[in-house]
Amino acid sequence: MTTRLAVEDWTTFRDSLRARYLLVEAFLGAAEPALDGAGRGVAALLTDEGGLVLARCGSVDVLGLAAEAGFVAGARVRPVPTCRRGFRVAWASVPGEAPATGHLGLVSSRESPELAPLARALAELVAHRRRELERAGQDAEQHAALDRLSAFHDTAMRIGGPQSRDELHRRVAELVVTLVRADRAGILFRDPPIPAATAQGDDAVLRGLPPVERVLATGRVARVAHDDARAEVRAALGRLGAASLALAPVFFGGRTCGAVLFAARSAGPGFSERDLEVLAFVSKQVGLSIENASLREGLERRLEALTREMELARRMQQALLPQKPLVLPGARVAGATLPARLVGGDYFDFLSLDGGDCVVAVGDIMGKGVAAALLASLLRAHVRTVVVERGFGPGVLAAVEEAMWDDLARTGSLATLQVVSFSAATGRLEALSAGHLPPLCHRKGRWERLPVGSGVSLGLKRVGDDGVREPYATVLAPGDAVVLYSDGFLDLAAGRGAGLARLEAVLAGSEALGEALRRADLAAVRSLVGGDAADDPPDDVTVVSIQR
Repeated sequence: MTTRLAVEDWTTFRDSLRARYLLVEAFLGAAEPALDGAGRGVAALLTDEGGLVLARCGSVDVLGLAAEAGFVAGARVRPVPTCRRGFRVAWASVPGEAPATGHLGLVSSRESPELAPLARALAELVAHRRRELERAGQDAEQHAALDRLSAFHDTAMRIGGPQSRDELHRRVAELVVTLVRADRAGILFRDPPIPAATAQGDDAVLRGLPPVERVLATGRVARVAHDDARAEVRAALGRLGAASLALAPVFFGGRTCGAVLFAARSAGPGFSERDLEVLAFVSKQVGLSIENASLREGLERRLEALTREMELARRMQQALLPQKPLVLPGARVAGATLPARLVGGDYFDFLSLDGGDCVVAVGDIMGKGVAAALLASLLRAHVRTVVVERGFGPGVLAAVEEAMWDDLARTGSLATLQVVSFSAATGRLEALSAGHLPPLCHRKGRWERLPVGSGVSLGLKRVGDDGVREPYATVLAPGDAVVLYSDGFLDLAAGRGAGLARLEAVLAGSEALGEALRRADLAAVRSLVGGDAADDPPDDVTVVSIQR
């Protein structure tokens, strides 16, 4: 779609276009020779005052790195110093009066303290060159400049941004037809042949044509007409139904010409030098856009593969959690977890023991995402191993800490853990905590915190069996419930940064919320506290309920 400008003052509009054209010309005239001696590691960018990239030149490799970061023709960028992996950008203002001003960015693939001074010197050189062009300009040249700048600007705006390959081909064909008054246009790729942008039959006729092969071999523009001395050229034009043909090389993926941009006219005069110049400019933008499209497609493929892997990891992590409530004689244990990302660092588990007893564990690894999920899986395995081998007792946390110590130390992580032993027959509940929040108990119609000592988090220091993590015991009467939870639940139910007193007040004010918590129904909890089920929570959320 072409954007039409409503211009009340044509003179002002014309002068603005001319100023931009002279700025681009001055940049190319000053920067390209200056960069020729700078080696392959330097390139330059030119933007207008608003940050719109007007032109680029210099090292193709460096321009490719810049393109990955969004420094492409037609994009809007912030002219501030940039340091990214593989390249650096120093900016300087091109002095002058608006609208003949802009910003010059000098891009280097290596660290250099001279980058900023060189950018300023080059900006001054561009300004000086622009002033020379202004003095040498003639009326006829000014009108030509307006046409060229309009074409360049239209090209940058229409094909400079990210888009699919098919959309790029369509836009290029439409643009070339408009700019050089052709009847049709397209792109002929060297290898593999991709005729998506060509009219039916054009690809087969053009492939192998001597002028096309010459453009591919030399990387230079060419034009032919119906009066060409070569019979095979005249015959090919006849098969195309064209009176004249203009060709420009398209470079992408390196220094080799990978395609030819062509424009054909069915009748009338042949293509002029100006037409070839415009076609060559469009071909450069096409090459950059194809590179961008290839990079984008590659990134999309990698993102899709990563998403599949993450979804598999999510399913595996969910599969390691209890899949249904543990029903004991006269008691029920249920749990649920909601990761902040596809996978998380929270986990819960319960093991059924002989005689109607069970052991329940809730753990929380510092951080979120894959790293936390891996450590959570290790924590689950170690807790299970210790409980199966030693049973529940004061030494459980010390044994788990010893098993996890090296892994936590190497990764710089911490973990909180709460392990509870519960007897369904007697209602006796014993709890051990390593840095975890105290359980909540619902009895006689009200919520209260159980005074379980928080203890020292796993990985902070080796505590061992020195008594710092003291067990706590209580008895649940029929109808009582105890809830274990991670700090993400505190944020979800009481608000980010809220304390336990606020959580108790929230539960006291909502019987429905308390009932949902006793069922370990996180979906109902999110709904009752006003959370959007479509949004990820800010932290991993886990709850486990023991009801008698």
